[in-house]
Amino acid sequence: MNTIRRIALSLLTMTLSSGLFAQSPWLNNTETDFFTFEFSKPNINGGNEGIGFFSAVYDLSGGFAISDKTEIIADLPISVFSPSGDNDIESEVTLGNIYLGVRTGDRSKPVRGEFGFLIPSTSDENFNASAIGIFGLINREEKFSPNTWGLTGKVLVENDLNDKGLFYRLKGGLFYLNNTDAEITGLYLDYLGQLGINTDEGLTASVGISGRTGLNDDSKYGEDDSSSFLFALSASYRSNNFEPGMSLHIPMDDPFKEIVNNIINVSLLFHLN
Repeated sequence: MNTIRRIALSLLTMTLSSGLFAQSPWLNNTETDFFTFEFSKPNINGGNEGIGFFSAVYDLSGGFAISDKTEIIADLPISVFSPSGDNDIESEVTLGNIYLGVRTGDRSKPVRGEFGFLIPSTSDENFNASAIGIFGLINREEKFSPNTWGLTGKVLVENDLNDKGLFYRLKGGLFYLNNTDAEITGLYLDYLGQLGINTDEGLTASVGISGRTGLNDDSKYGEDDSSSFLFALSASYRSNNFEPGMSLHIPMDDPFKEIVNNIINVSLLFHLN
């Protein structure tokens, strides 16, 4: 119960949340025609008393080509709060904000662009489920900000460093969010850097960072905090068109590091071509 109260109070102190990346940036979903299922579970600082194992974010996303240089990107997040122990708190399920985007550019080139729109589809009624959603998707927590729509434009860079499978990925751009209920607008600069290796046996491993910086007063996370920083380790194994994976995300900056120790992400990526 103490943990649940702490989540609630922490959520109440936040202003408008944001994030740039519609799909998990730690997965090999930069190819066209894919479908991904993700399970993201936050481990709360001080323990998970009163929070059941299935309290997590269940995220569905996909990308589908409509031409040689263009594909449609879609994302549907769902957050579940399932209590544990002997208490009178009810389970909750909430749909997050839906993301629709267009990724464009020559697929044979290392640089591509993406433009997207965040549709305000999440509810402000299921408070505990929304809290799990926010803390399970740090740097993508705008998916569970009620009464919020957004626009994003970003650049994606992916290239090999040598013929041994070493590669890097860079993502960055601007995200504009508007909370129509609170009349809050946020403008953010978001970025990601990732270094990894692809082996001939189908294994991919990487290490990276993602972060954001608020560019106006409404994009701050508190009285003084205007940035968020996340460290991640990830690994996946591709066999034919199936690619299961796992990643560990560690918040490195306030206010999230005071609340969340880490986030375990388990995923299954289907390559459709």
